[in-house]
Parts: sequence; C-alpha cells; structure tokens
Amino acid sequence: MKRLFSYLRDIDAAWLATWSLIFICFLTLEAFFPNFWGVATLKVVGIALCVIYACQKFREDILLIVALSFTFLADIILAVNNVSVFGVIIFCCAQLTHVARLSGMKPKVFITGILMITSVFVTLALIGADSMFAIAGVYGSLLFTNIFLSTKWFITKKSVAANCAMIGFILFFMCDLCVGISYLSVIGALPPNFQRFANYLAWVFYYPSQVLISNSSNYSKKLRP
Repeated sequence: MKRLFSYLRDIDAAWLATWSLIFICFLTLEAFFPNFWGVATLKVVGIALCVIYACQKFREDILLIVALSFTFLADIILAVNNVSVFGVIIFCCAQLTHVARLSGMKPKVFITGILMITSVFVTLALIGADSMFAIAGVYGSLLFTNIFLSTKWFITKKSVAANCAMIGFILFFMCDLCVGISYLSVIGALPPNFQRFANYLAWVFYYPSQVLISNSSNYSKKLRP
C-alpha cells in the first residue's frame, strides 16, 4: 500500500489535481443538485480522462485502452438511460477485455467471448425474457473473475500495477453492489428512497476504481519498481 501511495504521488500533479477536482465537484453537486445536467457531464468527462491518461502513459497496452474505452461508451449509454441493457452489455465487453489482459487470453477466445455475450442478449430478446438479470449474471461472473485474477497477480508479484488492479476491481464491485440496489429500487423490489442514496454511493466507489484501473497496466516497466 505504501508503494501505491508513493507511486500515485509521483503521477503528474496536473492529473492528480484534475481527478481530485472532478471527483469532489460531482460528489458535491450531486449531493445538493442531483438533477443538474453538469453532474452527468463531469462524470463522463472524468471517465474520458482515464482513457486519455492510459493512451498517454500506457499506449502499448492496447487491451487496457480498449477496456477503458468500452467503459466510457457504457457510461455514455447509461447516462442517457441508467437501466439500459445495452449499456450493461458494453460493460460486459469491458470486463471481458480486462479478463483477456489479466489472463493472457488468446485473441480467438476473446472474440468468441464477445460473440457469446452478444448471442445471450439476442436470444433473450427474441424469447421475450427479462434480459437484464441474465446479462447482469454474465457481467457479475466476469467482474468476479477480474477480482480473482488481479488478487492472484498481486499475491504473486506484489507490484504497484497489481495493487492498482486489485483495489480498483474491488471498488468496482462495491459500485456495482450499489447499482444493483438502485435497480431493485426502480423495479419496486426495494423501497424507492434507496435509489438516490445507492446512486450517490455508486460513484463514490466507481470513479476511484477507474483511476486505479487506468494505472494497472501490465506494462510494469512504465511503473516504479
């Protein structure tokens, strides 16, 4: 953990200041003005900056950039419709890309995984089933795989990148737990007043997770030893 904090302190001060400012601003605005359009804009800009940061610092790590780009696309979709099944499918693609980079998955297996996720969605849509729960199951399986792989990586290597990945995916899980509570509130399975609180907490966990994951490149030569 000390090495992680030391590494984060060595990141360009402009990046740290920008991430921190965006985080503080959208959390403060959402607490007092939850329906203000600027809140969603700040969130999307914050995620876009994580992609730009990875492109700038870890341009060789194509899978990391692709995964963060999928995440950015999913966030745009969910900013428009926060219960979009298609948005969750794009998140599945992001998680699968992370699985590919953490496990060294072969390209053919990765492409097959993308096609399988798509086929699950199409099949459910054709039979009229509630596709959200099924896609959420696929997504959850991929997320837990990333938590397992990043934890294994950290236990094995004890590197800064592995630490960023492990903590990042654990925070990702905490975010998705809040998202699940919010969705259950929307469909009436939980009290409606849970939704706003869960949505707020989701971003408390989510944005730091993306900042950490954007610093979890397998190209560890870019990181301090």
